[in-house]
Amino acid sequence: MKRWYLCEIIGDGSDEDSFRPASADVAPGANWGAVDGRADATIGGGWMVVRVDVDAAQHAALGADARIQYIPLEENGTGRVLDLDDRITLIRGSVRSQIAAELEARHIPTDDFDATTTVRQLLRRVMRRALLRQLLGGDDYIGLLDSTVGDIAAAKRQRVATRLESLGYDLTGITLATTVRAALRMLAAQGVALNRTMVD
Repeated sequence: MKRWYLCEIIGDGSDEDSFRPASADVAPGANWGAVDGRADATIGGGWMVVRVDVDAAQHAALGADARIQYIPLEENGTGRVLDLDDRITLIRGSVRSQIAAELEARHIPTDDFDATTTVRQLLRRVMRRALLRQLLGGDDYIGLLDSTVGDIAAAKRQRVATRLESLGYDLTGITLATTVRAALRMLAAQGVALNRTMVD
């Protein structure tokens, strides 16, 4: 069964000890795919969002590891793992709040999720935010989500705008008064070529 996790990245990047999600060592026989959440893929640490095809024993082992955060996309009352096009309102409210807190802590805005939001849309947001971090590298902004674009240093703003426009992003509507969370939502909504995820 395919489940989703936020995993710490382990390894030193060498041929003998490549960078990988912690889940790869905890459940070595499981098939997995991941999107790297690091701004610099040459430096260890950080996190990946990982889809792992696991059995019950492997899932239990992953859940017991402190380096791995399970994203409990499960139906309230039944425990059924939700399909991509199920709405997240099927998840118990307190669990949804926990998921939102975990994502916001990773600089992924969730305040616009509502009764129509699907699992696919939630996961797409997570992965597109991770991809954006890769694209921006050292210019990725990880300050307060409720700060404004105008709070970002002018030179960095210009570098970010130039980079994103060169990749096909439309920055129309993003002004100095736009909050960072709103800007990230606008960018995550755009399906540019380099923004494809495992749920698109």
